[in-house]
Amino acid sequence: VLTVTDRYSFETTTVNPLRAMRPNLPDKGEELARVKKIIQDSRDGCNFCNDKQTLTDSFGRVYWEKSHIFTSENAFRFFDYTGMVIPADVHDFTELDAQTFEALFAYAAVTWFGNIRDKSPDKTHPILVWDLLEKAGGSQVHPHITIFAGSGFYPGKMGHLEDAGRRYRTATGGDYLEDIVHIQEAVGLRFRHK
Repeated sequence: VLTVTDRYSFETTTVNPLRAMRPNLPDKGEELARVKKIIQDSRDGCNFCNDKQTLTDSFGRVYWEKSHIFTSENAFRFFDYTGMVIPADVHDFTELDAQTFEALFAYAAVTWFGNIRDKSPDKTHPILVWDLLEKAGGSQVHPHITIFAGSGFYPGKMGHLEDAGRRYRTATGGDYLEDIVHIQEAVGLRFRHK
């Protein structure tokens, strides 16, 4: 058993290679069939398959016509601004292509954050969350990104990372997240898509 604790974020990870050998792991084929059934059963009546069945933000929507991506206000607001980025034509996340996936993050979410900043310059803390299916907290089966922005602080885990970054910069002069990426690249745990 290996335990590693980050002295800046205080996160701890424990790795136990024996856990992979434990009995009663779900069969991957059965799990995929279960997920595919959930996706199929949710297709009829899905309000994310049509932008007319979702809320419009006070500043309008962001559209990416190439992949029929749109933004929507989140009915369950939990931060100053809360929205979603939704690929209307893709109900099954396993059918997302690279162009659509990139457009969700790099175009639609970034444009939405820009609209928030233009409307409310004090909203300096943007966050996006890919909450897919029930185990990740997704309330809808249809793929979507939850996006939110607020003032003064990041909530929860993101706030802890921001604090860790400050402590790290004070102690080392470095950039906490960039240094983590470099370490992960150096040991083969991460690569940068070009």
